[in-house]
Amino acid sequence: ETRDAEPLRYGDRITFSAILRVPPPMRNPGAFDWRTWLERRGIHFTATIRKTDLVYVEAHDQGNPVIALSLRLSEYLEHALRLGLESEPKLAGALAGMVLGKRSEIPTETYADFQRTGVFHVFAINGLHVGLVTAVVLIVLRLVRIPRRWCAVAAVPLLILYVFATGAHPGAVRALVMACVWLIGWMLVRPADSLNTLAAAALVILVCAPTQLLDGGFILSFSVVLAIVTLTPRIEVLLLSRIAPDPFLPRQFVPEWRTKLAGGLHRIIQLLSCSIAAWLGLLPLMAIYFHLFTPISIVAN
Repeated sequence: ETRDAEPLRYGDRITFSAILRVPPPMRNPGAFDWRTWLERRGIHFTATIRKTDLVYVEAHDQGNPVIALSLRLSEYLEHALRLGLESEPKLAGALAGMVLGKRSEIPTETYADFQRTGVFHVFAINGLHVGLVTAVVLIVLRLVRIPRRWCAVAAVPLLILYVFATGAHPGAVRALVMACVWLIGWMLVRPADSLNTLAAAALVILVCAPTQLLDGGFILSFSVVLAIVTLTPRIEVLLLSRIAPDPFLPRQFVPEWRTKLAGGLHRIIQLLSCSIAAWLGLLPLMAIYFHLFTPISIVAN
């Protein structure tokens, strides 16, 4: 029984009495269709347990061992993030949202500010998070002198655990597949093509869950990455041409300050080009899904 007992955990096999209901259909045109959303995930009924009913635990640890380990890792990471921040619950909640994708404790006003500036994606585990974790894992492995060929073997399981610990959302799974393909190519000393890697990630996700093709998170994630991969180099060339010295002018006639200025602005232009490309990829989808137009996100990102 779970009344006045320990809470239920993933992997518990339970028996209980409940009231089954079919989810209500969409009543207003254009509103969120909860029934369809659940059906795409294989859920056709909801169960309501009354407060007076008991839930009996028949067995423990009956779930997927990878998911169980990922959930324990998630609990450990969340506990570690909150150390020293007991008096700052809002900050702790924001950090948990940024690192683990847990949004339940993010203050409403904080989330609204991030949404208005077009950077609320920091609370959704995606390529940025997986990329940072990949970089940290590789740096640590190389510091302890793990051979290059074994780095991917050690890094891929850690990335899988992290993605499952954060909920395995479409953006995170897409980034995981892309990171794994890149790591294997890096291990084999083979070049990686971004568009091919992105297509491989989409293929893996759609083979496992074809209904993801109609999911907003899937569309947003792949659209942004596609825009970054295809538009960033073109925007960068366009912006660099505005500050680069005349290519037909002999180098000795170019002032030193002009050369240093162009070199210093190069990195800024790279970041700005990526941000503009991401914004252009998001622009129509933000308007359709969220009714937002946020050009400030170019600078905020």
